[in-house]
Amino acid sequence: MTELTGPRLPDTLEGHIAYLLDPTRALGIDEVADLPREDFRPVETTFPDFGYVDENIWLRLEIFNATDDIHSWRIHFRENFKQFLAVHIVRSDGSIDTTYDVGLTDGFDKRPIPYPEMVAPMELAPGETATLYITYWSEGSSHLAFAFETAASFAATAATRTAKNFLYYGMMILPVLLALLGFAVYRHAVFPAYICNWMAALLYVMHSDGVTFQYLWPESPAWNSFASIPLGAAIIIFAPNFARVFLNTRVNNPVIDKLLWAVIIVATALVISSLFLDRQMLKKVLVLLSLISVSMCAFSGFVAALTRFKEVRFFVLAWIGFLCAAAIMSMRHWLGIEISQDFQNDAIRSVMVIDATLMGLSIADRYNQLRQSRQKAIAERYEEENRNLKLLARLADLEKRYAQETEKLRDRDIASADTLHDLQQPLAVLRLNIRAMLDKKRDTPAAVEEMESSFAYIEDLMAAATQQRENEVTAETLATHRPADDANAFGLRKVTDSVMQMFLPDATAKGLDLRYYPSSNDIGVEPLAAMRVISNLLSNAIKYTDSGKILFCVRRRGDDLRVEIHDTGPGLSSAEFERAKGRSTRIFETAEGKEGKGLGLSIVNEIAEKHGYHVASLCDRAGGLSVGVTFPARQVPQ
Repeated sequence: MTELTGPRLPDTLEGHIAYLLDPTRALGIDEVADLPREDFRPVETTFPDFGYVDENIWLRLEIFNATDDIHSWRIHFRENFKQFLAVHIVRSDGSIDTTYDVGLTDGFDKRPIPYPEMVAPMELAPGETATLYITYWSEGSSHLAFAFETAASFAATAATRTAKNFLYYGMMILPVLLALLGFAVYRHAVFPAYICNWMAALLYVMHSDGVTFQYLWPESPAWNSFASIPLGAAIIIFAPNFARVFLNTRVNNPVIDKLLWAVIIVATALVISSLFLDRQMLKKVLVLLSLISVSMCAFSGFVAALTRFKEVRFFVLAWIGFLCAAAIMSMRHWLGIEISQDFQNDAIRSVMVIDATLMGLSIADRYNQLRQSRQKAIAERYEEENRNLKLLARLADLEKRYAQETEKLRDRDIASADTLHDLQQPLAVLRLNIRAMLDKKRDTPAAVEEMESSFAYIEDLMAAATQQRENEVTAETLATHRPADDANAFGLRKVTDSVMQMFLPDATAKGLDLRYYPSSNDIGVEPLAAMRVISNLLSNAIKYTDSGKILFCVRRRGDDLRVEIHDTGPGLSSAEFERAKGRSTRIFETAEGKEGKGLGLSIVNEIAEKHGYHVASLCDRAGGLSVGVTFPARQVPQ
């Protein structure tokens, strides 16, 4: 016997409730009331909960009004909706009073007390004893916690819960409105993704509270019965989508992006299948899928945090909270752990308000990070554009000076022609490098170093040509002239490195495999002379080799070093090589169609003789040419 001395909460009814399962759904109150008490088994859990069963459930409870003056009572069910629920009071004289009988075809107005959760009125005089029968059927969980309230206590409870619910709704709507404002300003996809995610969550909670049935679709009980599936699936779908957009997983982590898409597709398929399959089991599956969905979102945040924690810190914290809420639901629906409806709802509400705030902060934080990154990028872009303008200005100046020298020295002495010849290839390479940099193909420190080498080389040669013209020096004077920077000898390694950097893009553009093997030894050289010799030989190798490889290496020969260039071009005999040293002599017949005036080897030979270098063909072979320049040992200045 349950004594009513005032309000009784659901957990105080443990041990007082008995149940009967009706698989036929055919039993009526008259038949059940005549059944012996032994047919009812005691409910062994704190709250009536029989899992997901497709049977009518009958609950039996003997009650006694132990008050002196309270007549009106309320049986407050902590559920928003059951496909069918009826409350019968069998009094001591055998009369039956049905105070609540609402089925799947009844709208909200059929409820005797208009409240989002189900409430049955009950009149029980002081000192009266009665037997309470509650019968219901659920398309989802069979959990049914209920409490006894007086009319006054229920009014206070209803006012408190209504205020708490609408305070929660307002707290959820506020960040959504801010997201709408953010979308209006920034037009970024993350804002609609955020809005969809949290509006789905808000509607699901409102549906769980029964508010949607009361205010949004009060005349559609069949839709209200079904709505938990699409609304629950909406959370499962929009949560991974928000994670995808916020973390940009399509670019940053394609594998996780595919996993998030898989969750979205499965949830969509379950919603479609609910039109044909058993909805009761689908609802249970959706609870588990919601845990999987939230777990995937949290996992994607953890993975992103490994490389960019500062950008996703609030995102990760928010999904940890959401994961806790999903775990609570799963423990109740799948593991049968007894969790009161009030605790579950309050926990989920609290977590979602906090999470909505954290998600909003994550977007604001992300935009702050993007703003800082953008400012940094603008500064870097300014520096880059300034550098490019300077490079273009230097190139334009060289092009202008080259055109002037070409015009003034066109018909002058041999040394001038040699200088103009030596300017052509590095100037072409320089144009190629700058074009690639402006196209963002080779915007690297190495590319800048290559251009600096080319600039230095061309500017040295241009200075030599200008000095020759101004002083009217002889070809011999020009050949031996060195700018002030070349007054002291420096290492051959630096020269060969610079030449390699200068000509590598040209070889790569032609599809040649240019391999460079410097020596671990080094000797001092006259840098301008050495560079002119080596660059002419390497330029010829690239020019006359249509396909294959070019080997550019430095070998030790006693105390001296020999620079060798081996190509897979047409090749030439030792006699042809010696003849090619003559001025304006093309190397071989297959050179037809190649640009050039036959000056390369003659320039190399004249400079080498002047500075004591030795140029020779290393082997007499039918295919390819091997040329070596021996540089005598000389101390490298420290």
